[in-house]
Amino acid sequence: MIDRETALSFAESSDLDSLMAQASAIRDSAYPGTVSYSRKVFIPLTQLCRDVCHYCTFAHAPRNLQQAYLSPEQVLDVARAGQAGRLQGGAVHPRR
Repeated sequence: MIDRETALSFAESSDLDSLMAQASAIRDSAYPGTVSYSRKVFIPLTQLCRDVCHYCTFAHAPRNLQQAYLSPEQVLDVARAGQAGRLQGGAVHPRR
């Protein structure tokens, strides 16, 4: 756990590499050698959402979508990518 001053100093940092290294060190000190993951595959059938979170990278306004729902083939593509371990954050990882 970190104190308030340390957390605020992280928020003011513009050095992403340093910030990531510090976050990794904090995580590793609390959970040494632990790796977690989920075997579940979330398949978003739509990117429509009634909420407006502003931080969300998942939902999009209807005017910004080419199509409101995934096609059956797109759903199967996501499922296959999940089965092959090529998903990262709900999206197909291009390098795997």
